[in-house]
Amino acid sequence: ATAVANRTAWRVALAAAIVVAVGAVGMALWPAGPSLEGTRIAVLPVQNASGNADLNWTRLGLMGFANELIQSAAQLDVVAASDIVRFSENTGWSGALGATGAASIIEKLRSAYGASHILTSELTETAGGLRLTYTLVDPDGETSQGTMVSSEGTELVRGMVRTVSAELSGRRRIADQFPTVSDDPFINEAYARGMSFSLEGRCAEALPLLAVVTDSARMIGTARLAWAKCANTQGQWEEAEVALQDMLASLGDDSRNDSDSALHAEVLEALGTVYLGTGRLDEAYATFQSGLAEAESVNDPEAQAALLNSLAIVARYRRDFEEARELLARATVAYRAAGRTVVPGGVPAALANIDMYEGKLSAAQDHLEQALEAHRTVGDRLGEAKMINNMGYLRRLEGRYAEAEPYHLQSLEIRREIDDTVGVGRVLGMLSTLYEGSGRYAEARDAAGEAVEIAREARDALFLGTGLAQYGAALRGLGDLEASRAAFDESRTVFAGLEDVSRVAQVDVRLAAIEIDLGQYDAATARLDGVLSTTLAEELHEPAIEALEYRGDLALLLEDPASARVAWEHAMDLIASTGFTAQETGVAMKLAHLYLDDEELAAAEPLLGIVLEQPESVESLKLQARYAFLRGDIARAVELMEAARDLATGEGGDGDWTDGDAQALQLYRSPQP
Repeated sequence: ATAVANRTAWRVALAAAIVVAVGAVGMALWPAGPSLEGTRIAVLPVQNASGNADLNWTRLGLMGFANELIQSAAQLDVVAASDIVRFSENTGWSGALGATGAASIIEKLRSAYGASHILTSELTETAGGLRLTYTLVDPDGETSQGTMVSSEGTELVRGMVRTVSAELSGRRRIADQFPTVSDDPFINEAYARGMSFSLEGRCAEALPLLAVVTDSARMIGTARLAWAKCANTQGQWEEAEVALQDMLASLGDDSRNDSDSALHAEVLEALGTVYLGTGRLDEAYATFQSGLAEAESVNDPEAQAALLNSLAIVARYRRDFEEARELLARATVAYRAAGRTVVPGGVPAALANIDMYEGKLSAAQDHLEQALEAHRTVGDRLGEAKMINNMGYLRRLEGRYAEAEPYHLQSLEIRREIDDTVGVGRVLGMLSTLYEGSGRYAEARDAAGEAVEIAREARDALFLGTGLAQYGAALRGLGDLEASRAAFDESRTVFAGLEDVSRVAQVDVRLAAIEIDLGQYDAATARLDGVLSTTLAEELHEPAIEALEYRGDLALLLEDPASARVAWEHAMDLIASTGFTAQETGVAMKLAHLYLDDEELAAAEPLLGIVLEQPESVESLKLQARYAFLRGDIARAVELMEAARDLATGEGGDGDWTDGDAQALQLYRSPQP
């Protein structure tokens, strides 16, 4: 708002004559002609010590401007501005080298982002205009200092970068034609202000400023890319896609220099992200692959690592976990090559997700702890919130529901504190699933309903489809079957529009469950058979397992235990061969009961082994009691059944104790000869 209000005033000021005075260079100069290999500069936010609130934009704006000049003009590697923003704001470090703990923070900056040099600066106002005092810290901790004076902030940065580049290259002076972002000071400051808003996540304010900048030929690349990323963040993915495709066309395919290839890789990564967010997995994968080739052509390990990470996400969505693990391993190598001793938390976090998909819950715990430590090392609160949320999800997979909720609530609190609205919605979705699974259907409905509204506002189709499915599940639990069906129908439409066959199948399974609830058995049978036909042919094992479980449930309702047995045995075979274990315990208990109906104790025993690996539940105790009774261990059967009753009816119990259960307990106590 301040920027808009003062726009006329600062534009007039920018037209003033610019004078740059270079101050004394401090403690040490580099010897002539050093190798720049391995040089990576971390530019810290500018400390606004002027006392003038109208210059607050310079904190991130001039930092981003310096990054652009170091990359494009000086041809040196820099730590991504977005990484520095998260690091500095979450650690609370202003960049002051004399601050308590500064040395320790600098070491974290080096290990986490591979920085060889640290560039800090402070802005003050004097009678002669603005003064920028900078300090460059080399790998040995030696410092080099300088001062710039000008009436215009972006020219101060130009002078600073020109001088620092001269020192790093071993030359006392860089030619006066050292390029800048634009010859128009207004464009320069609009760019810096727009980047400041973008780095703060204030994309709505960044977009109009960056749009002004795109008219400048020299700045069309970086400004247009920043604009497109912000547009995508704001849900304007169609506009972002067009802008990114136009950029690719303008870059062309032949005779690109290294700078253009690096930008080309960034554009491809951004475009692939648009495709990924809109469910176009094949296009996303091909685009990320092209970006990786560009990053490899200019030997940019940071860009390679980011693109390998993105490719791993696509592989995970496709359930190709072997490829995903391979890609993440390559990303780790690339991060090490970039000088990072601490691998970003996203890598172990992705591995944890794969572990959970494959039922390797102990490995998932280890990877989540690694990810959480990595995020906390750099003060990344958003990453921390994501890992805490995933800890809650892991507890749910382990059946430890009471322990899951505090994790989700802690993540929700952090996301609200940092104003991560979409993240709030995703945690609410997790809570909805937790509440629905615990029978707290009204709470599940409210949480899912809020998540759906956030998803609609964000125009995030994948998030919306998931939220609608969670909302439908909660409504089904409340007995509002028609409203539940409407939510699932809309969810199905969203996923079909994304061409997400797997999620369409998952929603169809839930629609079949509603048809079963309504007694529409023929419709449910046809729907489940259709799901199985598609999922088995496409090797979509997760929804196939769910469909087989429901197919068995339906067969029992139709008094066809033989068909139920076939369906559940098929489901267990798929679980064993694929590692999708979410339905394993439930299917194992159902199938074990069928085997016990036929007194096939030997067939039931391996399934009992699976059940006993999970936390104790009312249903597992009932199953064990029945098995003990059939084996003739009457005392054990009575003991187990009484434990089931006490767990179901005691404080905090779920009340899952029926007249039939009471009759079974009476039978166990008084067996017939």
